[in-house]
Amino acid sequence: MTAAGGIYSAWNQYQSGKAQESMAKHNAHILEQDAKLVEQEARENAKRERKNNERELAAVRARLAGQGAALDAGAPLSIMNDVASELELSVLDNYREANRRRNNLLQEASNSRYQGELAKNAGKTALLGTLISTAGSAANQYATGKQIGLFGTSQKPAGKTSKQTTY
Repeated sequence: MTAAGGIYSAWNQYQSGKAQESMAKHNAHILEQDAKLVEQEARENAKRERKNNERELAAVRARLAGQGAALDAGAPLSIMNDVASELELSVLDNYREANRRRNNLLQEASNSRYQGELAKNAGKTALLGTLISTAGSAANQYATGKQIGLFGTSQKPAGKTSKQTTY
């Protein structure tokens, strides 16, 4: 009975490790999908922001032109360049933040896969340890049973004598 229980326990430990690995792979896949979405959203947001920035620059240009400023030199050109730089910097900051989130998700996916691999290996190790322990317990119980005569006697059959040597 001990052997059957030990084998069952060992098998469950192995299966548990495999199940944890499978779940970790699934979680990693979801994290990778999320990372792709973050990247796609960042690209789309950057496109939208740049279109809005073009409109804002056009509005600045119109205001300056309405004031009679020459837009191709001097302070008005400097103002336009500064506004364009600030707007683009905002786009790049947002894109960099999205890229950081994407990289974090990919790192989490990698960690999840690694943890799954560890769980699978732990299940294998537990399986082997339990089988070895079960074999030792079964051998010990067999030896104890044999000593108390549960599996027959350890005495030699009657009628047979061992040779005695005389000196």
